[in-house]
Amino acid sequence: MMTELIVLCGPKGSGKSTWAKNFVLKNPSYYIISEDQVKKTMEKTPEKVDTFIHMKLYYLLSHGKSVIFDGENLRAKDRYKLIQLFKRIEDIKFTCVGFTASLKTCEYRLNNSFPELYSQFKKFQRPSPVEGWNSISSYKGEYNNDTY
Repeated sequence: MMTELIVLCGPKGSGKSTWAKNFVLKNPSYYIISEDQVKKTMEKTPEKVDTFIHMKLYYLLSHGKSVIFDGENLRAKDRYKLIQLFKRIEDIKFTCVGFTASLKTCEYRLNNSFPELYSQFKKFQRPSPVEGWNSISSYKGEYNNDTY
């Protein structure tokens, strides 16, 4: 069986973490690396968080474990760099799931408590095959269809 890296991308509150948890319930051999959880458990300097996540992803993927990376991953250039980091590991399928919930839905889920949300929406670039993905899918994730 081929090892898979599923990278979730989209603004906060768009349904990524819920999707990941429900996916793993149906596919228990997958691991979840949550950017939010890593930030909660260690110093919040972006470089340290990124390094830790990359090391953990590399370890799991190089040992044949399939992983979901649950993070915002808003920009195409950052996702491209991520693929380049793990490309040298053989037999990995790179999958991206873009979350496109509306600003209203995300605000509702976050109880309007994340002031940078609008900025995230402006930064978000939908995934493209040019980034190097083997597979790309989109998930709307609106609050009226939260049946992942």
